Amino acid sequence: MYIANIAAEIFIEMGGGEPGEQDSSIPTIPAIAHWLRHNYAKMSVYGCSDFSISLANDNNYELSPEPSEVEKDILKTLYVIYHYSKLIRDNLGAAAYNTLSEVDSDGMKVRRTSRTEIAKTYVQVQKIAQEDLKSLANHYKFCKASSNIIGFEAPQVICRWKRCCCNTSDIINL
Repeated sequence: MYIANIAAEIFIEMGGGEPGEQDSSIPTIPAIAHWLRHNYAKMSVYGCSDFSISLANDNNYELSPEPSEVEKDILKTLYVIYHYSKLIRDNLGAAAYNTLSEVDSDGMKVRRTSRTEIAKTYVQVQKIAQEDLKSLANHYKFCKASSNIIGFEAPQVICRWKRCCCNTSDIINL
C-alpha cells in the first residue's frame, strides 16, 4: 500500500473533503505523507508487524508488508494524536492570551473565544484519540494472540469489536 493513499484517507477522514479542496486547519496530503514516512515504525510499539518503506518506480513510497485495516487505523490514530498535540501547542503560550472577550456595539455582538478554551477542546479530542489508540492496540493484540494459540482449552470469549481481525467470525475458542 502506498503511503500517499493512507495520507489521502487521513485527509478525508479529518474533514479535508476531496483532495482538491483545501481547509487551512487540515494539513495537506504531502505533509501527512511526510509524517507517515518518518513515523511508521511507531506501529511496532503497538504489536503490529514490522513494516518497511521502499521507493516504488513512480516516486511513491510503498509500505510493506500490506497493512491490515486495523494496522492502518492504528497509524491514522497516531497521526491524529500528533495533529492535535500540534494544535494544542499552537494555541497555548503568549500569543494565546486575549484580553478582550466580548464587544457589543450597535446591536451586534462579537465574542472572541480564548485560545486557551480552544486548546482545552483540542486536549479533550486528543485524549479521546489516545483512548481509541489504546483500545485499537489492545483488541489487535488480543485477536493476533488468540489466532496463534493452538490446542489451548479454555472458555469461549466473544469478540465484539467492530473491526475484528480474528480469523473466526464472532466467537474465539481460546
